Amino acid sequence: MFSVRGADGKVYGPVDLDTLRQWATEGRLVPTTEVIEIATQRRMPASYVPGLFQNHPDNDNRWARPPQSPYPRSYASYNPSQASADLTIGWVFFALGAAGCVTCACLSLIFFPLAIAQANRPEVRLSQTAATLRILSIVFLVLSVLSLVLTFAMFGLPFM
Repeated sequence: MFSVRGADGKVYGPVDLDTLRQWATEGRLVPTTEVIEIATQRRMPASYVPGLFQNHPDNDNRWARPPQSPYPRSYASYNPSQASADLTIGWVFFALGAAGCVTCACLSLIFFPLAIAQANRPEVRLSQTAATLRILSIVFLVLSVLSLVLTFAMFGLPFM
C-alpha cells in the first residue's frame, strides 16, 4: 500500500500498486511524484516503484535502497530548542569561567573548555553565536593560562 503526495501538497491514499499504475497511465502520477510506502513510511520518487514507469531511466532496481544524497544529514535529530539550550549552557560556562578569572583562575581552566565544547556541538557549530562563544572562550582561556603562569613565576605556588 502506498500514499502519494500530490503537486498541491496533499497526501492521497492509501492505494495499492494497481491504482498507482492506473494513475501513472492517466498522467496523474509522474516519475518525480513523491510516493510513501505505508508499511515502512519510506518516501521515494514514483520512478523508484517497480513496474510504474517501465521505460523511465530511473526505473532500475532501486526499490532495495533509498535515494542517495550527495550531502547526507540526519534532520530527525535536529531540535532548534535543544540547540538554543546548548548555547545557553555554553554561555553559562563562559560566565563561570570569567568569574573564575577574578576569583580563582583554576576555575577558568575548567569552565572555558566546557564552553568551547558546548559551542562545538554539531547542532550549534555553524551559528554565529556559537562562533562568538568559541572565540571568546579560547581568548579568555589563553589569558587565564598566561595569568596563572605569570603568577606562579612571580610568587611561586601559593599553598607551599
